[in-house]
Amino acid sequence: VVLYASARGLQRLMNDKLSSLPNDITVSFDETIPTLTSNSLTFTTTAPTYDGPVVAPDFYDADTWLNTEEDSEMVSSRVQIIGAQLQDFSSKVQNEVNKFNKENVEYQAELQRAIQNAQLSQTDDAQALQKYQAALQKYQSSYSQELSNFSAKIQKQTVLYQCYQSQYASL
Repeated sequence: VVLYASARGLQRLMNDKLSSLPNDITVSFDETIPTLTSNSLTFTTTAPTYDGPVVAPDFYDADTWLNTEEDSEMVSSRVQIIGAQLQDFSSKVQNEVNKFNKENVEYQAELQRAIQNAQLSQTDDAQALQKYQAALQKYQSSYSQELSNFSAKIQKQTVLYQCYQSQYASL
């Protein structure tokens, strides 16, 4: 009777070990995947253009006064007028160059600002990815730890079950 009761007690312990085995690993990962921004360069400012002045001095008139009429005073007068036209043309060219340079400086500043914004956006994306990667590594570490604990519990229960089974077989 005592041996039968002991055998039944060991059967009960073995059944309890089977029903108390862990059956689930629970590790949660609450981090959301970061949304990356488009790192395209948005720049709509048009490049400045140089619009040079047009000059059309009348050299034919001076040639006529010199070769046909042979009037040196008129030629001198025409050469002075042409010289004034060329000076006027030169000052207009300089004004246009100054205007172009001013517009180009503004254009370059806007371009640099757009490039800087794109670089900052790219840096923000890199930081978000690094944060996500760190959270993922932490999750993987937690999961590995849980798996290790789960395996240890299973191993412990298996050893106890085998011990009970051995005792049952001897009874």
